[in-house]
Amino acid sequence: MVRMTLIVGLLLVALGVYSYVTATPKSGPAVEAVESEAAAEGGEATASGKPSVTTLIPAFVGGLIVAGGLAALVPGWRKHAMHVVMLFALIGTLGGLGMGLPKLASALRGEAERPRAVYAQVAMGVPCAVLLVSGIGSFVAARRQRDAVAEGSGDEAA
Repeated sequence: MVRMTLIVGLLLVALGVYSYVTATPKSGPAVEAVESEAAAEGGEATASGKPSVTTLIPAFVGGLIVAGGLAALVPGWRKHAMHVVMLFALIGTLGGLGMGLPKLASALRGEAERPRAVYAQVAMGVPCAVLLVSGIGSFVAARRQRDAVAEGSGDEAA
């Protein structure tokens, strides 16, 4: 489970960095106002030269998942670290799929305002959902194994 956690986290970091590097600069009324003010003053607009920091959200979520996966490698921390990882996977699932799925059909038709953002949201949500479901399955299996061991030791004492 830890290996899967690290892989998913690194994929999300790569998705966030790729989205940021290949993103188009910010646009909209606020940026256009800054550009027109800068042009009137003979300067350059700084607001329009960088992509939005929100394109890095998958990288932030992935970084937290990687940190939790690395913490799970420390003896005695695995259980707690993996619970924290599942929290971040849940946040990534809800944020990614909750924001992306409602807009996915319009993005596929070419009608979405920012189709790349929709694709990145879904691309973040799907691996987070897979990690979350796998983690829950792992927790259930660990509980069953622990209960089976406890029952086995209880029979010997009687």
